[in-house]
Amino acid sequence: MVMPGPVNMSQVQFTDRLHGVAMGIHPKGVPGSAIVWTDDGGDNWNDAKVRGDVDGAEPEALFLVNTQLGWALMCGLSPRKQVLLRSEDGGRSWTQQAAPELEKAWVLGPMWFDRQGKSGWINACSGPLLATTDGARSWKPVSPAKYENGPFLAEGKPVPPTFEHAGMHVFSFEHVILCGYAGVIVETTDAGRTWKGRQVALEASSDKQMRASLRAIHFTPDGGAGWAVGGEGDEIRNPNSWAQLRHPVVLSTADGGNTWQRSKVEVRGPLNDVWAMSDREAWICGIGGYALQSPAPGCLRHTLDGGRTWINEHPGIDGLRKLFFLDTQHGWVAGGVGGGQTAESLILLIRP
Repeated sequence: MVMPGPVNMSQVQFTDRLHGVAMGIHPKGVPGSAIVWTDDGGDNWNDAKVRGDVDGAEPEALFLVNTQLGWALMCGLSPRKQVLLRSEDGGRSWTQQAAPELEKAWVLGPMWFDRQGKSGWINACSGPLLATTDGARSWKPVSPAKYENGPFLAEGKPVPPTFEHAGMHVFSFEHVILCGYAGVIVETTDAGRTWKGRQVALEASSDKQMRASLRAIHFTPDGGAGWAVGGEGDEIRNPNSWAQLRHPVVLSTADGGNTWQRSKVEVRGPLNDVWAMSDREAWICGIGGYALQSPAPGCLRHTLDGGRTWINEHPGIDGLRKLFFLDTQHGWVAGGVGGGQTAESLILLIRP
């Protein structure tokens, strides 16, 4: 389904089969909102009222605690600023909340809160995580640098403590898993006081530089099965200076992350998101090979045999960026039709 208003949707989440919120870019001068909501499962979407400076801002994260309470993160680009929004009416209206601790972060990623909306995490991607225990009134940095079993290496050198870790999965405030640069995966079970980790070998570029990275990670609720995706190989650029990694990466674990196996998928370009159903079943999506000389479409794939084969579920539109499932039969994926800030927005209902 295509909606007016925001473009290039990159966040979507539902609290039940009917109530959901999605986010995209809201170009300046275009009517509508950067955030939309639905109360009919996504058949119809409505502009949210947003009290905050988000025109032209890019969505970074979304988390709905319940049918009433939720938070959203957006990044303004000119001047660059982080905007934290709070909703208390199921996403119909949002108000900017003061969060000066976020301003030092260049890029913010996934966000998580507990069921009471008190304790939470924001992934700062290339720096310390940000933790709150007072309902987002204040945030404290937590570094993932104290590894019990490091160091990790890239290009023969130790991976720095500020390594990029775009992917985050949270089981509880105490138990957090990150993934990112050079295939590094780290985990804490004591709210960040100590970390243990492992590294999965990824393909360097032909000039021997390590640019490969895992972008998303997701586990089943019991923590036994998990999947991670990203990109590896050469960085490619087109005449518009768009850049991306050439090859996709898909990893899976059936033992809680102690060991990881690679899965081959015939996709051109890196992958954006993953959702684990079990050690046998998962969904992956990507925005396609937009920087290739012959651009490749985005992807939506589904495996039922642990990644040995992948079913092409792509509906014939362009890039897909974010997955969300309530259960094995109710899921949504956010993306865009076309490219740039003139792209139409798109939210698709997945019915396996």
